[in-house]
Amino acid sequence: MTHRPGRIAGAGLAALCAGALLLPLPHVTPHASAAASGAGTITYIKDHNVWIARGDGTGARPLTTDGSAGLPYRAPSQSDGGVVAAVRYQNIVTLDQQGRVLAEIDPPRLPSSLGGTMDGSPVNAAISPDGALIAYTFSEHSCTNGCGWRTATGYVSTTGAGTPASYGTSFYGDPSWVTNRRTLQSGGYGHQVMVHDVGSATQQHWFDDGEIWYPSEDYGNTEVSPDGTMLAGVRGYGDGRDIMTYRINGNIRSGGVPGLPDDACNLDGEAADKITDPTWSPDSTTLAFGAADGIWTFADNKNPACTGALSLLLPGGSEPDWSAAPLSPPAGGGPNGGPSGGANGGQPGDVAPLTAVAPPKARGAAKVGKVLRATTGSWSAGVTSVRYQWLRNGRPIKKATKARYQVTRADRGRRLSVRVTVQNGTASGVAVSKAKRVR
Repeated sequence: MTHRPGRIAGAGLAALCAGALLLPLPHVTPHASAAASGAGTITYIKDHNVWIARGDGTGARPLTTDGSAGLPYRAPSQSDGGVVAAVRYQNIVTLDQQGRVLAEIDPPRLPSSLGGTMDGSPVNAAISPDGALIAYTFSEHSCTNGCGWRTATGYVSTTGAGTPASYGTSFYGDPSWVTNRRTLQSGGYGHQVMVHDVGSATQQHWFDDGEIWYPSEDYGNTEVSPDGTMLAGVRGYGDGRDIMTYRINGNIRSGGVPGLPDDACNLDGEAADKITDPTWSPDSTTLAFGAADGIWTFADNKNPACTGALSLLLPGGSEPDWSAAPLSPPAGGGPNGGPSGGANGGQPGDVAPLTAVAPPKARGAAKVGKVLRATTGSWSAGVTSVRYQWLRNGRPIKKATKARYQVTRADRGRRLSVRVTVQNGTASGVAVSKAKRVR
C-alpha cells in the first residue's frame, strides 16, 4: 500500500509561503538565508541566454548575449571545474565562466529503437562533473510501427574523441550524472528510472513510478544529490506536476541499483506552471528548481517534517543546474562576479565584450576538394583584428587558421564550422558559424 509523502505546502509552510506552491507562485523577495548552501554556482537560462550566479543568488551575470527567441540557448549545465555546456540549435556549446566559447560540438547521430538513426537538435544535455563527457538526448515523433515519440541518449567527449558506440547508448532521456561514469535516465513504458554506466551496452532498471504510486504517472527529470542519499524528480503532467524527493536505500553510486527509495518531501505543484528541473546544492541540503516566475530553492530537504524554507532565488530564471564550481571573476577582472559598474560588484574599468550582431558564416560547398570561406560577421563595435579557427565536429583542426579552408577526405560525414575571434583594443569577442555537414 502506498502513502503520500509530506508536502511542503502543509501547515509548516502555510504561514511562511501562504500556500506558495498550491497557488501560482507569488513574487516574493528572495531570502539568501533560505539557500542553506550558498556554495558553488547555478547556471540557468534567462532571456534566452546562459547566466551564472552563486548558490545564494548573488553575482548573477550573463555568459552569453547572442541568444534570441529564434535561436535560444537551452539546457545549461556546469562541471565542477567551471566548464559550462548548453544546447543551441543542433550544437552543444561549451563555455568558460567568462563566456568564452571553448568548442561548438555537433553531437553524433544516435541509434533509434525503430532501426536507423536519430539526429537534429538535442532536447537535453548534461556535462559530467569532471568535464570529460556530455550526455545528450535526441527525440523525434515517428509513425513507424505506431505513432509516438522515440528517444535516444548517448555521450560525446568534450575533446571530440570517441564515438557513441564506445560510450554506450540508450532509448531513455533526461540524463543527469550520478558520478563521472554513471547517469540516471528516465522514460519509456512503465515510467522507469534507469541507471546507465558509461561504456555499458545495457541499462539497469531502478524503479517504476507504479511501484510506489497507484495509478502511475510520468516520473523523470531526476537527479541524485552529490552525497548519494537523496533523489529528486518531476512527477505528473502539465500544471499538475510535483517535484518528488526520496531517500535512497543503498549505494546508487556504484555496483547494482539499490532497492525502492523511501518518501521524503513533495513540492506540490497542483496549480504551479512549469515546475521542473530539480537540482541539488553541493552539500546536498538544498534543492533548486524552476517554476513560472523563476528559480526557487527549498532548504533542509532532509527534515522529515518537510518544513524547510522555500524562497524565490533568481526571478526570471529557468532550467537551473547547480555545480560545485565557485564563481570566478568576469572577463576584465572584476572580483565579485559582476560586469563593470553593475549591481553585482564589478569594478570600474572592466571592458564589455564585443558581441556578434550577425554570426560569421562558412560560405561554399561542403564537399571534399572544395574551398570554404569564412565571413567575419557583424559586431557590436568596430574590430581591429580577426582570427579564424576551423572546427571539425566542434574540435579545432590543426593549422586551419586562415579565412579559407579546403575540405579534405578526413572531413567526410563530419560537420565543419569556423570560430571567429575579434578584438578592438582591450575588448574581444568570439562567435562560431553554423556547421555544415560534408557529404
